[in-house]
Amino acid sequence: MRRLLHTVTLYALLAGSCLPLASHAQFVISENAHQVFTLAPQLYPELFSGGGTLGNFEGYIYRQYSSGVFIGLKDERLHLVGGPFGNNVSSPGTLAAVRQQLETEKAAKNAAERAVIRSHSQLQLPNSAAAPTLSRRSSNHAPIPLVQ
Repeated sequence: MRRLLHTVTLYALLAGSCLPLASHAQFVISENAHQVFTLAPQLYPELFSGGGTLGNFEGYIYRQYSSGVFIGLKDERLHLVGGPFGNNVSSPGTLAAVRQQLETEKAAKNAAERAVIRSHSQLQLPNSAAAPTLSRRSSNHAPIPLVQ
């Protein structure tokens, strides 16, 4: 019963029925928490964009996002509620494990972006000094310059 009450109380806070107790206070958060708050919006902007200031309630430090999702931190664990995560508070793991997963995803995304950039930079256009042209199949006509 206590867990249910705690979950309901936390959801009531996270759903906006309570105001943060210290909306202007500076919170001391771990490096893992800082990285999660930084990486999550970079990798999943559809879920974690428009994050407001940090709030504090019953030992949770949380941030609400414009998508209706809340990230709550307590005892070095990550807690999610709202939006696609539903009305029940879920905990995908420790901050260290979630940070590691996000850093791995970011590294993979960066590597994929670098590969695309490399493949584009290796494209060689014929007659690269001149303006690009579109050649007709018939050899009786001059190439048609493309407008840039």
